Amino acid sequence: MTFGERLTYFRNQSGMTQKSFAELIGITPTRLNYYEKDKRQPDVDMIRRLSDGLGITADELLGLETKNSPDPEGTEEREREIDNLE
Repeated sequence: MTFGERLTYFRNQSGMTQKSFAELIGITPTRLNYYEKDKRQPDVDMIRRLSDGLGITADELLGLETKNSPDPEGTEEREREIDNLE
């Protein structure tokens, strides 16, 4: 799952539209759309604003923490590799 897919997933889970979420964190809907479509990558400050606005950790947004993530980057593949080792 890409960063943009995770961002979209968590925004949808929060029930916000692109417009309402963009207004909440102080950016344009177009800029948010670029992040969600993986056309641009946010800097560290923006990752914090995005995660704070969604009420999740930056690690969750980046796919590093599995607590609320739908499928963190590579989780299923790593699980298959572990199963194959057993």
